Amino acid sequence: MKKILLLVLSIIFIINLTPAYAAYSCSDWASDYIEFADSAGIIPDEVKGRYTEDITRLEFTHLAIAFLSAVSALDIEYLADSIDGIQFSDTDDKYVAVANYLGIISGTDEGKFLPDNSISRQEAAKILSNTYAVITGDHSPALNYTNTYTDYDEVSDWAKPYVDNVSAWSIMNGMSDNTFAPNSNYTIEQAIVTFIRLYEYAVNSLYLPPDMLNKNPEITSMLYVDDGQLINDKGSVVLNGVNLGGWLIMEEWMSPVASFKDAAYSDIIDTLTSRFGEFHTNNLIESYEDNFITADDFAIIEALGFNCVRIPFWYKSFIGKSGKVNTDSNGFKRLDWALEQCQKHGIYAVLDMHGCPGGQSMNHSTGITAKNELYTSEENLKTMEDIWTAIAKRYADYNCVAAYDIMNEPQNNGNYVGEYAWKAESAEAVAHTNTVYDRMIKAIRKVDENHAITVEGIWTVDVLPEPDEYGWTNMIYQLHIYDTTVDMIDKRVNELITAKEKYGVAVLVGEYNSKSLERYATEKYLSNDISRIKWTYKTFNVNYDNWGLFNKQYNKINLRTASYDEIKSAFDNDISTNKDFMLNVAEYNMIKNR
Repeated sequence: MKKILLLVLSIIFIINLTPAYAAYSCSDWASDYIEFADSAGIIPDEVKGRYTEDITRLEFTHLAIAFLSAVSALDIEYLADSIDGIQFSDTDDKYVAVANYLGIISGTDEGKFLPDNSISRQEAAKILSNTYAVITGDHSPALNYTNTYTDYDEVSDWAKPYVDNVSAWSIMNGMSDNTFAPNSNYTIEQAIVTFIRLYEYAVNSLYLPPDMLNKNPEITSMLYVDDGQLINDKGSVVLNGVNLGGWLIMEEWMSPVASFKDAAYSDIIDTLTSRFGEFHTNNLIESYEDNFITADDFAIIEALGFNCVRIPFWYKSFIGKSGKVNTDSNGFKRLDWALEQCQKHGIYAVLDMHGCPGGQSMNHSTGITAKNELYTSEENLKTMEDIWTAIAKRYADYNCVAAYDIMNEPQNNGNYVGEYAWKAESAEAVAHTNTVYDRMIKAIRKVDENHAITVEGIWTVDVLPEPDEYGWTNMIYQLHIYDTTVDMIDKRVNELITAKEKYGVAVLVGEYNSKSLERYATEKYLSNDISRIKWTYKTFNVNYDNWGLFNKQYNKINLRTASYDEIKSAFDNDISTNKDFMLNVAEYNMIKNR
């Protein structure tokens, strides 16, 4: 609510600069800013009415935290209550602790904060720059900027990058004589004005469209895991990718298909087959897959700076009419083509069995709803083993394959009931899951000793075993992070870090969306070298909560009533990314590499 209020007020502020109220007792040049900040509720009571006085380090920190609380999704009070211990010997102020935790402020070498000292202009530049980094997740310095202040030599070396930032961003301006006066004191009104300017710059940068100029290096060797890191012939690699969700296994909720109750991909196929027969259904699916992801998409993904795709697929795409694996099937043809595109664009691929025989959970994302019949059926397990053996044998020498993802979200049984609706972290669910992992890994290793293999914890790494106990090698442990609170994001990231340090496995966030905390989560991944893959690349009519990097508003197709020609036309002409899909620029800027 505060963010919405501040956005509305900022619009008013920009288009209607009203005369200042005399009650503000401030300089004329600052009056509009102070009126705006006061209306937005970001001026601490302790500095009100003292706007021309110098601001202390404590007061500046309080203003920074009040500003951050208004414009970000961070729960400041929760952070304040959850930080243990005293950070500085001369203050136990909880907001100073929060600012220190977030990297906004720091103390002296003696462990003091000096709360009552006046703040200098160069210290203000550092705190403003660090606050911007927390808001946007952007810690990169201002590029191609040369300061022309005549006293720039007087700026401390530690402060020069921050002075460059605030000057390049027009957040802090120099003095009238073209000096910066780095050691001069900063006033309360100057602090308020520069925080408002920082907000305006942050908002503008959040909606700055990408230049689409990225070129990935050529993939010349296979990735492998070494002491918790992904390595290729050039060194360490951190994957930053997008899921191609909905392409080879359609999920109705984000697809061009109109909703019907409990629809899984098998329901979509069954509906089409009952209406049009197997031949015409195959034609429709071929048309859909031809156009949902095209060669242009791989070029876009590279241009946006991503170096990885995760390709979810349905097991049935690899099965022939006999019920056995068919190496000439559509599934292999699609993966052949996708990996050709990946190699062309320097993109690694994680091959993800999103839907396993019988279903690996009760969830619709498996392609069949409320079954979870993989674990207790030898027929299903043998089919899965045969598919993974064929995939691993076929792509054993492909450098662009990053990993084989054994099965997506096993035991995702929440909100389902039935014979196999085990709780995800129950002993029975964990035992079934790890038994399947072990069987598939051993089958893969018979034909491919070199590629990394990734296994998923649902929803914690703690359910995954120590790899040495099973003889697993070259492993990536994976979580999907859909948490939307700071404490849960921290918990998941810490689990991954612990797994990397304890087991020597690489770690991956194979799907993620933390909604309003995307920046916060992304910074956690970046600062800990955690590979991550965004869910998902494109959606239809899901213009909320940042689900699709690309989204299109669309009159969805009713498969129960539309004619064959209408469905075919829609799949041929409406679903390619270049057909009116819009990039979610703000989401992209929150998750991109810095």
